[in-house]
Amino acid sequence: MAANTSTPAVFNVDVSPPAAAPEFNVQESKGSFDITGDMKNKENIKLGLTQDRILTIVGEESKSYQKDEDGESKTVTEKAQYQRAVPLPVSVDESAISAKMTNEGQLHLCMPKRDVETAPNTGVGVQ
Repeated sequence: MAANTSTPAVFNVDVSPPAAAPEFNVQESKGSFDITGDMKNKENIKLGLTQDRILTIVGEESKSYQKDEDGESKTVTEKAQYQRAVPLPVSVDESAISAKMTNEGQLHLCMPKRDVETAPNTGVGVQ
């Protein structure tokens, strides 16, 4: 799946070190924004949505390897945590967002768009 170069800049927010965070691919269609990322482990992922319409993706990756030191073999485990914060465009219907994890470790987020007529619009009265 190729990256969509016309994706709104709102999806380019990253608050984690680049080495720790997996890459995400964002595709925009007429009816939704679809985000896919390689997350590997469903148990180490937390998704949340704030009142300010910011979608957060928090995760942890761990890697174990053997290291020979002074003639002894040791198992070393490294952990990396990351967080992504995605302010949702007004066109996204936050009540219809869905997430699915595949057996291959791909996280798929589907964020359906609402009709422009039903998007929230707050008026301000003048006194």
